[in-house]
Amino acid sequence: MNTTDSNMVEDRPFADRLLAYGCTSVIRLDEKLSAPAQLDYLDLLPKQSNHAPALTAVAEHQGTALLYLVDASGDVKSDATSLAAATAQARDTLPPPNASPSPPDEDDAAAPAAPHSAGGVDSSRWAVVAGLVLLAALLGWLLGVPLAKGVRGRSRRRRTGPAAVVAAWLEARDRLRDHGVRASADMTARDLVRSGRDIVDPVAQDALAKLVTIVDTALWSGAPPPGGTAEFAWYASDTVRQGLARRSLVARFVAAVDPRGLRPVR
Repeated sequence: MNTTDSNMVEDRPFADRLLAYGCTSVIRLDEKLSAPAQLDYLDLLPKQSNHAPALTAVAEHQGTALLYLVDASGDVKSDATSLAAATAQARDTLPPPNASPSPPDEDDAAAPAAPHSAGGVDSSRWAVVAGLVLLAALLGWLLGVPLAKGVRGRSRRRRTGPAAVVAAWLEARDRLRDHGVRASADMTARDLVRSGRDIVDPVAQDALAKLVTIVDTALWSGAPPPGGTAEFAWYASDTVRQGLARRSLVARFVAAVDPRGLRPVR
């Protein structure tokens, strides 16, 4: 390179001169801190802001420092002493020749990653448990109440004598209660018949009236009921049940799952 070409190179800005030598990734140390990459070389900057840095720039390749650069062409004047100091400072930042990266700590490698958040998982789990409990309670109500009524009815049908007549009356009474007829301990059987007159058809009303007569005879006559009385009482009770079964589907569903008929009359 002749003198003219050398002067042309030296007259160009420092960054352009570095590009001419193939240094494409250059971190300037003689400029105001404005790039995150400059933070990696804070130890190469002067302790006082009014002093010029001994190094002008660092040339990197894929994040590794390859060249420590000093501009002595005109932008920055450096003597032999400053160059030696810059060389020693840059050498101190380099790792030992045979240094190898330290292996990760065994405790750190074996430690499992901490969960992001346990609160969301716990909340979801409790929500699922609560939903299952509510579902079980609902199924127990929808299936348990009709089942209990069926078991009670079969138990009543096994009674004999005057107890069978009373059992037939109690079954008819509790079915009327399931359909919303009010019953209390101070009401007579005839009072209950009058209360349930509006929800059963005439056939069921007539059977209910005959059932009340049979119950009065069995309880107050003092004599055992004649043969066939229990069967006739259950026939009248079943006629009342059939009359209630002719009500609307909604009314029958509500009566089937209504637990009021299972409670004692007070």
